[in-house]
Amino acid sequence: MKTMTIEIEVPDDVSGFRITDAIRAAQQVASGEYITIWWHYSDVQERAREIDIELTDEEAIEVLWLMDKYHDCNLGISWDVMDVHIDNIIADREIVETQD
Repeated sequence: MKTMTIEIEVPDDVSGFRITDAIRAAQQVASGEYITIWWHYSDVQERAREIDIELTDEEAIEVLWLMDKYHDCNLGISWDVMDVHIDNIIADREIVETQD
């Protein structure tokens, strides 16, 4: 077995659990026994623009987090699933705006 050292810059506010998850995922993919599909927050923002919605970086990252947290193996992660989470973020935004 080979050993590889990877140096990653991590934001100060990222949790230890997220780092551990990332390391575990990298080990699994490197084993060749797993696959992974990557989404970036800019993918979320581009999709939102296609349906005439503007999302901040933070909102788009939250959509990614929700897609991961509520992932349903029967549905997968698709544009339709992303749309549901975008809609939820917009609904939350509107609730906060009406409270202000």
